[in-house]
Amino acid sequence: VITFAPIEAQNNLLTDPGFEDTNMKTVAFDQASGTRFSVNVNWNGWYTETPRNADWQNLIPNGTGRNNAGFGFVRSGNRSMELSRGFATFTAAVYQTVTVPENANVTGSAYVVMNINGDNADAANSNARVGIDPTGGTNPLSSNVIWSNTVTNALASNGFRQLTVNATAQGTQVTLFLYAWQTVPTEGNGVFWDDASLTVGGPGGSSPNQTPLGPTNTPVPTAPPVVPFVVPQPTQSDGSIIHTVSEGDTLASISVAYRVSMDDIRELNPSIGEGRFLQIGQQLIIRPPTSSASSSGNSGQVLTPSAPVAPPPAGQGGTPAVAPPPAGQGGNPPVAPPPAGQGGNPTVAPPTAVAQVQQPAVEATPSLRIRSIYYWVNDVTEMRAFYRDLIGLEETAFFDDDSSGLLILQVGDTELIFLEGVDPRPVQTEFARQPNYDGGTLETTSLVLQVPDDQFDMIVATIADSGATIFNNGVLVPQPGQRALYVLDPMGNTIQILAEQ
Repeated sequence: VITFAPIEAQNNLLTDPGFEDTNMKTVAFDQASGTRFSVNVNWNGWYTETPRNADWQNLIPNGTGRNNAGFGFVRSGNRSMELSRGFATFTAAVYQTVTVPENANVTGSAYVVMNINGDNADAANSNARVGIDPTGGTNPLSSNVIWSNTVTNALASNGFRQLTVNATAQGTQVTLFLYAWQTVPTEGNGVFWDDASLTVGGPGGSSPNQTPLGPTNTPVPTAPPVVPFVVPQPTQSDGSIIHTVSEGDTLASISVAYRVSMDDIRELNPSIGEGRFLQIGQQLIIRPPTSSASSSGNSGQVLTPSAPVAPPPAGQGGTPAVAPPPAGQGGNPPVAPPPAGQGGNPTVAPPTAVAQVQQPAVEATPSLRIRSIYYWVNDVTEMRAFYRDLIGLEETAFFDDDSSGLLILQVGDTELIFLEGVDPRPVQTEFARQPNYDGGTLETTSLVLQVPDDQFDMIVATIADSGATIFNNGVLVPQPGQRALYVLDPMGNTIQILAEQ
């Protein structure tokens, strides 16, 4: 057993990450309207006024420190960073450049909510995301920037959303951007940032060489990361899936539940159109009948072979001969039967022309993969803190209220889906049995998460600092060249963190 000493968690490298400093500096001032874009003195600001195809488009935003925590626009402390411009849209960012160890992996995050109101509120399209330039650049439109998922219309009534992005520094400086834009002017059009963070660690990541969605790009509608909980409905006997809309269902939540895009659902259900308004009891086609099911018994279609197959002559074994097609019809030339009294395989008479021998149909081996693994848990927020915040898995959807909850995490091509119900479930306190270590006592399901060898120590230290239950308080060597940590998640499931050299 190789023991390890817990190390201090990585510190937040940002100065004034909660925007508490009341000292502000001006980025831009629009004298005609009196609009002033200001940021905290430890931060910097960026904006663009192009394109402008209407007089309300891409105006300079108001930038100020929001000091009223009573309306849900401040997550912690006394202030947050507000960007707003009523009856207009803006494309702007606040950013900060910090020094990191050379070529270090870094993780950036921030919390955001939005204030949207007025006559156009129903059509609002307000967006936000966080990004990291691993070269330390200060232009958010650079193709070097790596971006988080986008959150759209994140109303304060639903609470702050956290956006997270991972990157690998290309040198010793990186820049964290908090980036926002809209496409529809509304009376209230505010974006509020709070509790930003930039730390050393995480899985890292390289630039996909793509620019952020913004004034020169048409935003692609995506399901928001926080959606109402929808239970997928079963497959019908014909292979189709029909969803009956219940109270609280949205097109976005249905899309997440069935792992299909909203565009695909609209295509199968033209009555929806471009809107997202559904009726309780409305039936939506999620998947049409499969071709194999629809042709097997209910379609009335009769499948006929290209040539009838005759049985072998009495007393002869082997493969049956193929009867010729009816006179005057095309097809393959006849195959002569074997001589009388001989068994075995039939002898083929020399054809007068090159025969196109029909090969028997070969059933293709299905291409399978594990798409999703479901766990029922007592608290999806606890599971989120363990799997996303502690281990670093990518979150694709989250929802939690008093009666239900949903957390979806991406591990390569596989989703880990945690569902929270009303009835509590027992929490295991002992480790599951696995080969190559002798501590497990429970014969139950367990999970192995493999990580790159050079990230293993960082993840182990983070888990150790969290106070999670670790088998034998140390790292094991299951096999030569391997290192493994066995830890219990909040439900007591055994998780093996494995690294191979």
